[in-house]
Amino acid sequence: MFSGDDGTVTTFRANATGTGDTTFQANIPGTSFSDTATITSTGTADGLTIEANQSTVTAGDKVQINLSIVDTGDRVVPVSLDLSVDTTLGTLDSSDATTTVSTTDGEANVTLNATEAGTASVSVANSGLQTSVSTSITIEEEQDQPDEVTSEVNFNDNAAADGATSLTVDNATHDADFVIVAHTATDSDGDGDIQFNNANGNKEIGTKIGSSAIQSNGTQSNIEVNLSKNVSDGDNIDSLAADDDQQIVMMLHVANESGDTNFGGNVKEADGETPVFDNNFVNVSSLDGAAGNADSDGDGEIDRTEVQTAITDFVVEETLTQQEAQDVIRAFIV
Repeated sequence: MFSGDDGTVTTFRANATGTGDTTFQANIPGTSFSDTATITSTGTADGLTIEANQSTVTAGDKVQINLSIVDTGDRVVPVSLDLSVDTTLGTLDSSDATTTVSTTDGEANVTLNATEAGTASVSVANSGLQTSVSTSITIEEEQDQPDEVTSEVNFNDNAAADGATSLTVDNATHDADFVIVAHTATDSDGDGDIQFNNANGNKEIGTKIGSSAIQSNGTQSNIEVNLSKNVSDGDNIDSLAADDDQQIVMMLHVANESGDTNFGGNVKEADGETPVFDNNFVNVSSLDGAAGNADSDGDGEIDRTEVQTAITDFVVEETLTQQEAQDVIRAFIV
């Protein structure tokens, strides 16, 4: 059927005497209108084809499989037939290894659920055509996804000796190289907690006053943060003075060796705004050296509990040398 610009319609019938593509052209005399149409003539249904949209997949994936009824020239024959489909591995649309589908215009689709690793042989058959064809699909093991790394900082060092130029962060974790940066802090709302933005909308984290060396990605422990380094314009702290007890924030920053410092911007929590940090109230003792570091309450004296902690740090944790442990014991005795 051909339609002209003026809405006229011409209909004719063509009898296919062979197979293949036949192109017709219609011209309306006295006008510039011309159009063409192509008709494909197929032979009788002779066989089947099967084609998967992927030949290699991962366990857990789905594979779309196209089924066609064809003639001897592999042309799709537009007939409706029931096809039996089965697989040696995985399941088909019906959640079984076998299913039956009906073709529309000579074609149908099934979905293979690749449930486990191996080779799935998917076949299709029709009893009337007395033929069967198959295709193979390789199913690979599902790769374990790496555990998501949670960025965090743990800072429990609450004691420092008079003149201390460093503090120790217990551990920190990040999925890329990082630096721990020390900041001053002020509990401006007096709630006993340091917040990036408190309930009054005020920031409680202040000036950068020191930084660690660059740490490799993953979890690192006993990270020394150097306070004697000048890391910002407002950094006027090179060491901690006796009785200068204060809140210290240890914040996670990305490593950056191209600038004036060895760190870049801070690492954010999941909210995209709050930086990853931990804080502690550091008591600065009037004692110096190992004894000052052991003076956890900053009262300038070593008590029995602080001696026991020092002995544990020497014997079990191995974070103190024998000489340092002896210095703590000596300060207790005196």
